[in-house]
Amino acid sequence: MDKLLQILKEIGFDYAYSHFEKGEEPARPYICFMNSSSSPFSADGRIYQDYNGVDLELYTDRKDPEAENKVRSVLDRHNIVYSRSESWLPEEERYQVWFSFEMED
Repeated sequence: MDKLLQILKEIGFDYAYSHFEKGEEPARPYICFMNSSSSPFSADGRIYQDYNGVDLELYTDRKDPEAENKVRSVLDRHNIVYSRSESWLPEEERYQVWFSFEMED
């Protein structure tokens, strides 16, 4: 988790685990993240390395390539392989870009 927090600080946007409390949502862009899964590497009856799945969600007012590139460049600098998807959330009037990746525990 320390490495993930370092990455989030480098990106430079406000962030929260899962969500911001009602009334505490910062100005966009901001990030919400969660550990989504665990993928342990095991052999001989023991776990040698545990990998955590991470979902990092970037929220913006509109399509914001500059904010997306900021996230991408930090992930790239840390050699993190990620998949990316995006969508407009009409009921919340915000844009979401979702980065999914695995990190060592």
